[in-house]
Amino acid sequence: MTVLSQFSPIQIRKNIFQLSKVDKNQRDATLAKKIRLGRTKMEALVQNVLCPFAIEVPLKKLKYPINLPFSLSTDASNKGNRKLFPLAVRFFDLEKGAKDYLLDFYEEPDKTSESIFNTILRAIENFGLDIQNITAFGADNASVNYGKNC
Repeated sequence: MTVLSQFSPIQIRKNIFQLSKVDKNQRDATLAKKIRLGRTKMEALVQNVLCPFAIEVPLKKLKYPINLPFSLSTDASNKGNRKLFPLAVRFFDLEKGAKDYLLDFYEEPDKTSESIFNTILRAIENFGLDIQNITAFGADNASVNYGKNC
């Protein structure tokens, strides 16, 4: 299951419904049964609480107590006339082993390798990560990802 599907309003409603069935923790089950979220409230919850938290967790692990090395992955996805790119990281968490996290999903209208690189670089800097800690880069075989014949 992808990170985005875990935070979809439908999936959150299903999880809340499942929580309401749990008998071992009656207090949480009673609370979950009382939660009623429409689309607008659910979107606000996802955008303002869950997504920032999902980004904050890996960033804290990558930065503290030391800057950990990580690999970076991206790929292009066409949605109509829009070109969207996920930005994912993988690193070794001492407590849980290798972990993958989706940090960002950005749109890049200019499809050149230089513009993709600059957008990724800005994102890394905005997250406060050091480009020197990137140990690997993953992308598909499209020449635009590597600057060949662009």
